[in-house]
Formats: sequence, C-alpha cells, structure tokens
Amino acid sequence: MEDTILTESPQQTLEQVREAAALLELIPRLLEENARLRVQADEATTEAERLRSEVERLRAEVQRGRGDREDLAEAFGKVMGEMGQIMGEFAPRFLLPYRPSPFAREAHAHAVSGGVSGAVTGVNGGTNGAATSPR
Repeated sequence: MEDTILTESPQQTLEQVREAAALLELIPRLLEENARLRVQADEATTEAERLRSEVERLRAEVQRGRGDREDLAEAFGKVMGEMGQIMGEFAPRFLLPYRPSPFAREAHAHAVSGGVSGAVTGVNGGTNGAATSPR
C-alpha cells in the first residue's frame, strides 16, 4: 500500500484532497436537507392521521344518515299505508252521484235523431255492441 502512495504524483494527491474537501462541505448540506425532510415527513404523518380521523368521523356520519334515511322510509311507508287505508274507508262516502256528461246527452240525442248512422249501427246494419235506435 505504501508503494501506491509513493507512486502517486503530488498532483493526484492534491486532486484527492480537493475531492475530500468537497465531500466534507457536502455533508452539512445533506444533514440540513435530511433534517428538513424529516420535519416534512413528520408533518405529513400528522396530517395523514388527522385526515384518517376525519374520514372515520365522516364515515360514522354517513352510516348515521343511512340509518336515518331507512327509518324515514319505513315511517313514510307506514304513513302512506295508513293514508291508503283511511282513503279506502272514507272515499266511498265522498263519491258524487253519477251524472253523464252533457256531451254524452248530445251524442245520444243526435244518434236517436238518425244523425249518426255508421258509428252507431255499424257497417251493414250491425250493432257492434252499441245501442241502436228504432227506425
């Protein structure tokens, strides 16, 4: 090993010393950057933990909302069922007596007077299920 040191030129030795000095100057910058990156990593970890807890809180809130929605749907279904039952009981009481439309009377009167022949009596004198007037 001493042989290699002796065979090196002074210029090579100076170059190695310069490289060693440059590396020694680089060490403090690397340590500073390492410290800065550690701080950023700690902040990111803290933020991730905060976000995880917020997500868990929001998930619980969503579950609560789903439960409330199901409860409301069930209650609404019951109310609508009861309303249907009530309407079934009371609707017949509110039915008005049947009165034919005035247009139905006019059509009937017109048919009776012979104004509508094909529609009432059908083709070839058939009735097609409609009442015919005596002729």
